[in-house]
Amino acid sequence: MAPGAGRARTGTPTVSSGTRTLAAGPSPTAEHAAAALPFSPHPQPRAPTPLPGARGLPPRDFDGDREGAVMGRRMKRPCADHTSRANDCRRHPGVWIEVGTYNGSDSAFRTARFIRLADRLPCYAPAGAFETRVCTCDEGAVVYARYIGPIR
Repeated sequence: MAPGAGRARTGTPTVSSGTRTLAAGPSPTAEHAAAALPFSPHPQPRAPTPLPGARGLPPRDFDGDREGAVMGRRMKRPCADHTSRANDCRRHPGVWIEVGTYNGSDSAFRTARFIRLADRLPCYAPAGAFETRVCTCDEGAVVYARYIGPIR
């Protein structure tokens, strides 16, 4: 058998004619090679995905929610005014006064501890001057506090 006879690298049968080996059948071209690929070598560009708050998203309604959108987090509540709540408790000692409503019970219990220990909330100083309790409800967890006076 002559050198180069047999199968060519393209997988097509070859015919030997002297010193040259000719491939039988159509020669592979870029179109044939591209058709054999399972993906396109030149993918089409995609349209950019809109970012949250960008144009093209539904407008907000009066509650701040997007129409037809599923909200992943609960609604943000206004921050509690701890200074005014502490003053209210001091004006009415022994009366339970609502401090604030929190989305999670962990946040509510942490705030209750900060109030009892006057830690991070100096308006409730001195430590031990306030009692707290946490009640759960449909909206989250509510923190109540009452002034019992400084520890003697």
